[in-house]
Amino acid sequence: MKNSNDLGIHVFEKNDKLDWEMEILIVNLLSALTWKNFHGPIKMFCNKEYYDILKKYGIDTLYDEINTELLDNKPNNIDYVQYWAFGKLWVIKHLQNESPFTLIDTDLWLLGKLQMNHKSDVQMYHLENYSLGYRNNIYVDYNPLIPTELREMDLDEKCLPTNCAILTINNNSFIEEWIDLSQQIAKYNTTIPVPNNNTSSKMCLVEQRLLPMLLKKNGLSWSTYIDHIYQSHLADPQDGSEWFPRLENSTPEMVNKFSSIKHVWGLKKYFHIDDIRNLVMKSCLQTLNLYPIKGQPYEQIVNEFRKTYDIESSQVLAWESL
Repeated sequence: MKNSNDLGIHVFEKNDKLDWEMEILIVNLLSALTWKNFHGPIKMFCNKEYYDILKKYGIDTLYDEINTELLDNKPNNIDYVQYWAFGKLWVIKHLQNESPFTLIDTDLWLLGKLQMNHKSDVQMYHLENYSLGYRNNIYVDYNPLIPTELREMDLDEKCLPTNCAILTINNNSFIEEWIDLSQQIAKYNTTIPVPNNNTSSKMCLVEQRLLPMLLKKNGLSWSTYIDHIYQSHLADPQDGSEWFPRLENSTPEMVNKFSSIKHVWGLKKYFHIDDIRNLVMKSCLQTLNLYPIKGQPYEQIVNEFRKTYDIESSQVLAWESL
């Protein structure tokens, strides 16, 4: 497929032992491979530890550029345990003169070309809904977590959070303010607990909740790649009710957009459960089989992966809800 030369950006830091190394790397490989197939060049921003692993398996050859210096020199006044993905914002700040560009999570791959909306200042993966009364809620009352002067800003709390696993920035005018405010918030609330101790709440506040509110304040437009809204407070059953509208109540066009994106997301923490891990890996295998691998620098890890997870095509389970 002819590339459209939309610049893709990966960001990844290895700070601890990489659990399920082969599986994580295969998904990373698929993410880069499918982006290059459907859209164009892709750059990786990572630390030296992760670069060494990419190089070991030949996955580094998929990238048009790899930068290890930026993340190795990120601010040291941020609590990276609570703000575990702040390196992503640091990269965005240093890319602000290169827009348009798209950040895609390394645990996400494509089955088709994204429908990019370059008329929007920003385009994200999807909207998210929440309920403050939900016991495991990611999105909490943010007022105690931000400095007083930020509470006085004209921010609309009714803006739904936006999932940034895919984030296309066409207008860079807000980036400096966004990252600066995020740093202020991160430095302010280091010792302030969130109500339910959710380890993602603080990071999601600056990345997925602050962003749409700031865009609205600045009169900028945003859109999403899929039409479905993730109902984070209905996530427990995993029976399809976590998406609105449900897939069976969606138009064929909506379903096509939804199913063209595969995101491992929180399933990584369940990889110790064989059925869940096998389901995800079999979906990876289906996509890998669409691409020529023989003779590529990453052929060895793909062959190892196939030996581990290869099964008859008739046995491959559908992965429609992810």
